Amino acid sequence: MRQHCAATAGRVAVRCAAGVSWGVLLLVTVVAPCWADEVNVIPALTVKESYNDNIFFTTGTPTSAFMTVVSPGIEMFDRTEAFSAKLLLRLDEFLYQGSNSQTSTLNHSYRGDFQLRPTPLTDLSAGYSYRINNRPDQALDQGGVALNATRRTRQQLSFDAGQQFTELTSARFSYAWDQEDYNSSALSSTESHTGTVRFTHDLGRWLPPAKAILELSIGNYHFDKSQTDNLSASLGGIWSISETLSATALLGGRYTRSRYDTLLVSATSPVTTTSGTANSSSSGWVGQLTLAQQGERARGELTLSRNVSISSGSNSATETNAVQGSLTYDLTPELTTSLVMGYQQDSADRQQFGTADIDHRYYRGSAGLSYKLQRDLEVSASYAFEKVQYREAASAATRNVIFLGLTYRYPLLER
Repeated sequence: MRQHCAATAGRVAVRCAAGVSWGVLLLVTVVAPCWADEVNVIPALTVKESYNDNIFFTTGTPTSAFMTVVSPGIEMFDRTEAFSAKLLLRLDEFLYQGSNSQTSTLNHSYRGDFQLRPTPLTDLSAGYSYRINNRPDQALDQGGVALNATRRTRQQLSFDAGQQFTELTSARFSYAWDQEDYNSSALSSTESHTGTVRFTHDLGRWLPPAKAILELSIGNYHFDKSQTDNLSASLGGIWSISETLSATALLGGRYTRSRYDTLLVSATSPVTTTSGTANSSSSGWVGQLTLAQQGERARGELTLSRNVSISSGSNSATETNAVQGSLTYDLTPELTTSLVMGYQQDSADRQQFGTADIDHRYYRGSAGLSYKLQRDLEVSASYAFEKVQYREAASAATRNVIFLGLTYRYPLLER
């Protein structure tokens, strides 16, 4: 029943996405030129050749393959002084070579965003995305779990509002909805609602240049067999170390309640088991430390974080510790290099958020080069390494991927 409903919802979402896409396309190409300060419609085509030494990301004998990725898409946006809108539509065709040709898949990606500034002291923004993904390595960045060739649909909706109350004090509210559905009874569909309020006060009178932060968050996570509610509060600050370097630090606590399906064992003889539900609660600390560099040629970020989050495909939330880093450097105006690294630990004790023990360690790193042959023509190359340790099962999987790609953009409309 749930799969039928999910399939129906997926078809409805596709129709809605298509309708919204045509509506925004009409707005951008016909209506917007009459009043927008800037209008752009840019079709693009990317073709990549790739080698992957573990296409199914298995812990056993790996299967390697060469793959061609063809990605047509279109980007549309318009801007005025107080309003901007952007729409991105893209298809990704993954064509595996040789005996793995039956693994070839087509993924869909649709995204729309807008920003509005109704007054000089108020700003609003919202975004919606819909994706269909069939790749076996589709969710490694969310829990480090390979989902085989299971069809996965994901919808995300976000809203953000900021208000400047005084010259020194401001507040920002953000809300996010995330839903994942799988065409497999072995994987748990998920739905989450998260809301955050952040208050910021400029401490320039006492500690220039710094700002104090109070952040309150609430999260609600639904799985097929469990539900988790998480509340957290954090204090911290933002420091401008230099014109190009800044630091953000937050430290606080959380309180988490979970309700999950389980087997209840009778306390009397003869011993019997019945299906039922159990409740649990826990508390802990949360935090985030971010260093951000925004120079003329170098742009980078390093983040250390700890919080409760979703592990895709699992029936439970997890406690996540992560280190993420990225660096982009312009060697010349045409040649750019990039580095990305990350470590993530997703863990949950039995009966902490559900009935299963979860302990995944995810390592990743990548390096890339891109070169603009012309204004609208770019060639790129990259290498990526990923490893996941499933410590509760005493197993691990690794892979190496090499990409070589060419992207052409055609500015169909520029105003």
